[in-house]
Formats: sequence, C-alpha cells, structure tokens
Amino acid sequence: MSNDKDTNSNNKTSNQINDLQRKCSDISINLQRRFSDVSECVVRRQPQSVFSLRAFSIIVLAITIIALCYNMDLLNISPTKHFGKHFMPAVDLPIFRNLVKITSLLSGQLAGLSITAPSDIMRCSFRSSSLAHKVAYNQHLFNDSVEMVKYLNDLSDKTFDLGQAIEKMYPTGEFTLRVLGKELSFIVDQIQPDQVLTQKNIVFFEIRYRMILKVVTDLRDRFQKVMKELDEVYIAYSGRKYQLKHGMNDIETFFNRIAPILDPLYDTERITRDLAYLKRIMGQIPNIRNQISYLLFEFNQHRQVLIWYCNEWDQLQRRKLVTLEDIEDLVFMSNRLDSIADIFKRKIDENTDLVIRIPNLSQN
Repeated sequence: MSNDKDTNSNNKTSNQINDLQRKCSDISINLQRRFSDVSECVVRRQPQSVFSLRAFSIIVLAITIIALCYNMDLLNISPTKHFGKHFMPAVDLPIFRNLVKITSLLSGQLAGLSITAPSDIMRCSFRSSSLAHKVAYNQHLFNDSVEMVKYLNDLSDKTFDLGQAIEKMYPTGEFTLRVLGKELSFIVDQIQPDQVLTQKNIVFFEIRYRMILKVVTDLRDRFQKVMKELDEVYIAYSGRKYQLKHGMNDIETFFNRIAPILDPLYDTERITRDLAYLKRIMGQIPNIRNQISYLLFEFNQHRQVLIWYCNEWDQLQRRKLVTLEDIEDLVFMSNRLDSIADIFKRKIDENTDLVIRIPNLSQN
C-alpha cells in the first residue's frame, strides 16, 4: 500500500513539473512572437529602444525560470536532484552484487550449523519424565523426594519444548533458502546487460528486496524462539528453582542413595544410563546456545543491510546500469541456494549419531 502511495505521489509530482515546463515553454514562445512584432515596430520608429527591449526580454525569462524553481520547491522537489539524475550518466551501483553477498553469507552460516538433533533432545524429555515417575510412584518410601520430582518434571517439559523449537527451525531455514533462490531468479528474469534502471521500473525490485527482508526476519524470529527455549532449559537444568545447588549432580546422588530400595522394583542400570544420557545431552546446551546466538547476531546484521537497500530502491538517486557481472552472480547464487536448502533440510537428523552412546545400551 505504501509503495502505491509513493508511486502515485511521484507520478503526481512529475505531472505537475511537466505542466509547469509546458506553461513556461508556451510563455516563452508567445513572448518571442510578441517581442518580434514589437521590435519591428520599435526598429521602424525608434531604433535606440532595441537594446532596452532585449534587456526586458532577459528579465522576463529570468523571472520565468525563478517561478519554475519556486513552484518545484513548493512541491518539495530539488531541481538539481530531479533533473540531475536524468541527465547524469547511469552508474554501476553494486546493489545486486551486494544482495548476492548477503545471501551467500546467510546460506553459508545455515549450512555450517551443527547442533544436537532435536530427536535426541526430546528423548531427554521422555527419560527425565520416566525418572520422575519412578520416584513419585514410590514417594512414600523417601523423605526428600518432592523437589526431585518437580525438578525432573520441569526438565522434561523444557527439553520437549526445546526439541520442538529446534525441529521447527529446520523447515523455516529450508523455506528461507528456497524463497531467496526464487527471488533472485525473479530479478534475473527482469534484467539484461547494459539495461538502465530508472524510477519507472524500480518498484518491482523494491518489492523483491522487501520479500527477501520478510523471510530473513521470519528466520530470525524462529531462531529467537529457539534461544528462548535454550534459556529455559538452562534455568531448569541448573536446579536453582528447586534448591538443588548442583542440579543434575544432586539428582544422581539421590538415585545412588535410594538404589537399594529401587533395585527390587526397577532396572537400576537403566536408571544409571538415563541419568548419564541426560547429563551428556545437557552438557551440549552451551555449545548449541553459542551457535544460535552467533546466527541471531548475523541475521540481525543482514536485516539492517536489507532495510538500507529497500530504502535505496525507494529513493534511487542515480540510474542503475545493469552489468553482466550482476546477472552472472545472481544466476550462480540462485542455482546454489536450492542445493544448500537440501543440505539444511537433512540437518534435522544429521547429528543423531554424534551423541556419545553409553556402553551396553543395546542390552536394555
């Protein structure tokens, strides 16, 4: 809607300027005709007045030019800005090549992401919930089990939410990469070498850049949700909410103490493996958080640059000359983004095997 308003405003301004120029031209022609007739009369009657008549003509012409500029100022138009950008030669603005640089950086950063698979994180939820159930079911046998049960249930909820947030992050990243590729293709379809882009055709490119800004913003927002869930898991795992100074270590100590009571009822070796698994996966949370934090910072940087480019299209001061390098870079990156999207899509299960497994797990 804002783009339509700006376009209408620019068209209205341009029409007003054209009307002023046409009126000035008509005035100049009429003046020349009248001054020609008058000069003939004056030359016949009073030759010495020719100089005064010419001086008068120059004064009238100067007044006309001043009036034109004055009206342009009333329309908030700079005469130098309006006429200069049409008569000055087109320049090789790198606005397309810089867009390629942004998409190259963003796609490379997504391709370099390497964190624990969401399925492993959600498995923490099930194991933590199972441990909490064992303690709660036999709570009458222990005196200090209430806080332990709350801790394990809270950790179960938070790890499940984190796993889901990371799981949703991958389709969003894949979608972003594919949209970027399509938008670059749309741009390529509308340009050719040595083409000059002016105010008449920049609306299309501004729309493309704003669409790219939107998907990058959506990607940033998705990663922000992951960061929020990471912080929730970190707080829950620390145990501060339940007066457990050492978090999971206090849970391990508790289960070691009650092992003789649980041994007739449950597989205590399985309990030991579940606790070790929780510690192993939770130990990777700081690394996950560092990577997500880095990408969030980079995505915000990309957004700021894209916002600047959107405004650059909206207020194009010089005509843009399309070069062969522009087209080659756009085509190359457009084709590459689809393959990177396929790579990122597979990352959802990529690091499942990187988790260190506990010996004899197959015997359960």
